[in-house]
Amino acid sequence: MTQQTAVEWLVSEMNSRGPKENNPPQWLQELYDKAEEMEKEQIMDAHNQGYGDGYRDNGNSPIDYYSETFKQQ
Repeated sequence: MTQQTAVEWLVSEMNSRGPKENNPPQWLQELYDKAEEMEKEQIMDAHNQGYGDGYRDNGNSPIDYYSETFKQQ
């Protein structure tokens, strides 16, 4: 079961409350893409930190953890 990141939740809420065209302006899409990439890095860094502190996640790499936890197939 995948989870939703905070950035994905925010965009979903903005889309549900805003215009129904579902086609954001280019500048807003760029902000979303940058925020999503920053959040992805933070999640992977936290995973690495936990792994370094002794937490074991079946040997998954940070990108595997992120993909399995947050990305819808």
